[in-house]
Amino acid sequence: MGTILQFFLQLVLKFFVSVGFGFVKVFRKKKLEKDRAYLEKLNAFQDRKEATILYLRDFDVDGLKQVNESFYEFDLEYLERNFETELSLKLSRIGRFVALGAASPQGDIGAQRIVVQDSEWQAKILQLMRKASMIVLRPALSNGLTWEIGQLVQRNYLDKLVLCLEYSKQEKERYNRFRQATHSQFDLPAFEHKHAYIYFNGNRTGMGVSTLEETPLYQELAQRPTARTKAKLLPATDPRQEGKVKSFFVGSFSWVMKLFAFISLLLSEC
Repeated sequence: MGTILQFFLQLVLKFFVSVGFGFVKVFRKKKLEKDRAYLEKLNAFQDRKEATILYLRDFDVDGLKQVNESFYEFDLEYLERNFETELSLKLSRIGRFVALGAASPQGDIGAQRIVVQDSEWQAKILQLMRKASMIVLRPALSNGLTWEIGQLVQRNYLDKLVLCLEYSKQEKERYNRFRQATHSQFDLPAFEHKHAYIYFNGNRTGMGVSTLEETPLYQELAQRPTARTKAKLLPATDPRQEGKVKSFFVGSFSWVMKLFAFISLLLSEC
């Protein structure tokens, strides 16, 4: 009797986790649709005087955060926007946010892509570095990114550079390797939760701040006439502020689903 009851409870819990997973997928899809519509309005603004903001990253970090469909490893990060999407929502307000390479195969939204032949990418990057008012880089140690970092240092573009981080174990490991590999080129602070963005002073020393808006470069670009004009054309509702209450309830619901999955796992081990 106990075994039958145990099996029944486990089945019920798995059912609730499945329903919860589907609910989160629907919420995530609607969230992305709103983000896409918002960015389309931002990118529709055309002004040759608008600041160019270049995004440098390891191509392996492109794309959506993937949800783990295991009943026992329900991934709450699925609720969050892709890292690049978050950057786009902030940076597209003050300039033209661009990146080299094809769009994400997952169909995600982010920087406006510039596609070139493999033999031309270095020349194009150097052109964009010269033109850019801000260069945003997500730390990693791919061959291409290592070359780009060398060019930034060699050409004295560190005053344009802002490193961007997310708070996760994987990001911390990437950043620590990056910090060690580049210690001869510039001085970076230790990884901290409150330091999501790092800009450089005149001594090649990284200064950590918690928000992109706190960096001197962002503040400077936000005061330019083109950025002010663009701000007047923005939709009344910023998707970064919209739906916070919904996100709270969906997040709470997801935690309940994860608790159910954990209980189900315990029952299966009994």
